Amino acid sequence: MTFSPVFSSFLIRWLRDRRDWCISRQLYWGHRIPAWRVTGGLPENQPVDNMVDGPWIVASSATEAKQHAVTKFNCDPASVCVEQDSDVLDTWFSSALLPLSVAGWPNTLNDLYPLSIMETGSDILFFWVARMVMLCSELHDGNAPPFGKIALHQLILDARGQKMSKSKGNVIDPLHLINGGDDLSVLVAGADSETEREKLLEAIRGKFPDGFPPCGADALRFCLALHMNEDTNIHFDANNVLLARNFSTKIWNATRFAHRQWPENFKAEPVDPSNADLSLSDRWIMHKAHAMLKVFDTAMDSFELANAAISIRLFVWTYLCDSHVEFMKTILDQTNPENNRNHPSAHILYCVLSLSVQVLHCFKPHITEELWQALPHPDGTSEHVITSSLPTVADLSPWHLPEVEANMDVVLSVIRGIRNVQATFGFTNPSEQSLSLCFDTVKLADCCRENISLIKRLLKLRDLHILDEKPEGQVSFVIDDSCVLYADLSRADCSAQRTRLEKKKDKLTAQYQKLNAIISQQGFASAPVHIQETNRNRVDGLKAEIDKIEESLATLPEAKSS
Repeated sequence: MTFSPVFSSFLIRWLRDRRDWCISRQLYWGHRIPAWRVTGGLPENQPVDNMVDGPWIVASSATEAKQHAVTKFNCDPASVCVEQDSDVLDTWFSSALLPLSVAGWPNTLNDLYPLSIMETGSDILFFWVARMVMLCSELHDGNAPPFGKIALHQLILDARGQKMSKSKGNVIDPLHLINGGDDLSVLVAGADSETEREKLLEAIRGKFPDGFPPCGADALRFCLALHMNEDTNIHFDANNVLLARNFSTKIWNATRFAHRQWPENFKAEPVDPSNADLSLSDRWIMHKAHAMLKVFDTAMDSFELANAAISIRLFVWTYLCDSHVEFMKTILDQTNPENNRNHPSAHILYCVLSLSVQVLHCFKPHITEELWQALPHPDGTSEHVITSSLPTVADLSPWHLPEVEANMDVVLSVIRGIRNVQATFGFTNPSEQSLSLCFDTVKLADCCRENISLIKRLLKLRDLHILDEKPEGQVSFVIDDSCVLYADLSRADCSAQRTRLEKKKDKLTAQYQKLNAIISQQGFASAPVHIQETNRNRVDGLKAEIDKIEESLATLPEAKSS
């Protein structure tokens, strides 16, 4: 058997350490123990086994028990009486026999067990899984374990880490999260006191004044999958369901955008990655799709659902929607979709969207089926996503383009840096800006120069120059270790930015002086070590923030007198 190494040592130790197991229970339900006590028909002066309350017979029925009693104890067949034990078998004992009973045991025994993979909660690893392994390995003719792989999921606890139970009152009805509702009290179930309950409820009402919004089963399922880390249980928070719903909205809007780029009766076709008409963004998103599928397949094969869910969320949200779609707004014709019919970028957009829908289907089956029906599939594509053929990593091997990723990292870094400068210094009209970039290496400069038109269209810049030397009379901004941005701030209104930075500096300086005074006190040395360390780290952090603000203020040009 193979299963998570986190639990393997516990299971092996439990199976190795022998201990008694009482398999009888005094309950009103369950399988009656197949043991029968002989109560009549025993011959006089006939010695019997030294058992409590008389001789016992194990049999599958009363008739069979009487037959055994006649043979074993020389009972009179006409007067023999038996009485079945009133106890029932332990639930876990009965459950442990499930693989055997389904296979026909004890009358016949098929070679195959009903399961190849056993998926269950980690909290019943010993109660059920270990006992199935123990009984099946002993009673099966080939001493074979009942399954080859074991996948264990975590417990769902409340937000404070307590196990959900009806007695504690902290159980959250999943239908309330799926369908939404006005009753927000279910989100604060299990509060320790009425005061705490009201305080939490007031905070939630402020966040959801119209009640908890409907999120759907897809969002709830994806939320749980994202937190399926084998090392820890799930501390359930309803806010995470909302985030999962937002992810559904993200891919839905990406598909709507794609439809606006595709002309009527558009049919997608595969695109060769070496096509010269492909943009850097096209080749980059293909490379990211290949990397995502590789991580997804590996994670699913090892039952690491969290890693699988994170890989597709990262691809769709960060790479596809936040980056590639933004580039497509400048590459594809937004006014006349007919001009995009033969544009390779339009076909690449379909390819990565259809792959995303297929991969995401196991977590979000409802919305992905809806999106699949809306995609312009080539002829011969499966009608439903669940019956479609998911490409393998080998199928997408031409999409593995590592050299493209390095080039795209340069472009994205430049774009983020310029946007930060624009936001910081109040560039209200990007089309009037003239910016320059200097790189440490010729390779990086050439990479940016090759894609400079793409950057200018996305940022709506008038001019963007790649220079070998620092220009005179312009302010520099470090984008990263290898790139510096130069801008002429003579026409930028920096007064508001200067005021904001000065206010922030005054606030941080007051905090710094107050905390520094505490550290300087004579009695501070007697404080616990962790408190001393925390305060000193905080002082260092405040000082670093103040220094950074002073550098920014020094960069800003002085306000011109009117």
